[in-house]
Amino acid sequence: AAVATERYRIATDSQPPWGFLNIFRYLENYGAVSVGSIYSWGLVGIWDRTEDGKYVPMTIPSKKGIVPKNRQEALRLYAEYKMRGYALMLQWSTCHIKSEFMLQFVRDWKVDGVIMHLNRGCEGTAVGQMENRLALIEAGIPVVTYEGNMADNRDFDYTRTAAKIEAFLESQGLEKLS
Repeated sequence: AAVATERYRIATDSQPPWGFLNIFRYLENYGAVSVGSIYSWGLVGIWDRTEDGKYVPMTIPSKKGIVPKNRQEALRLYAEYKMRGYALMLQWSTCHIKSEFMLQFVRDWKVDGVIMHLNRGCEGTAVGQMENRLALIEAGIPVVTYEGNMADNRDFDYTRTAAKIEAFLESQGLEKLS
């Protein structure tokens, strides 16, 4: 567990409202923790998929016994490695790929619920969000959404968002820890 009081695992889908990261500390009041965001996981992670669909860290070429013979070959291997990692960014190109990725993320990380940030500050991550929400709900994953802007603090209502998250957590049977 990330914290000793962990009772519920949350995943997020987009960049957080950077000026209000304490929203993640608010989760701890209920024994809930955020295990990460598919945004950050997909943006900076370099992953392979196993035959059963799980995402695992991509093996670097030298671990596969491939040793470059010269600088040119080393640069080519590195570029191929990085480009395979960026293939995960294709998840943003269609809601169906992103939904599949989100569902696998939820399974792999044993996530109990998802908090989706309808982020007016990055339209690219907002593509297909309502379809992603529907796919999660159809798979039995509880989802709550909130609106905001990752970059403009004036376009984020902390009190309203905290109230939505509180109602969501309580609907999942969680009570504030003493």
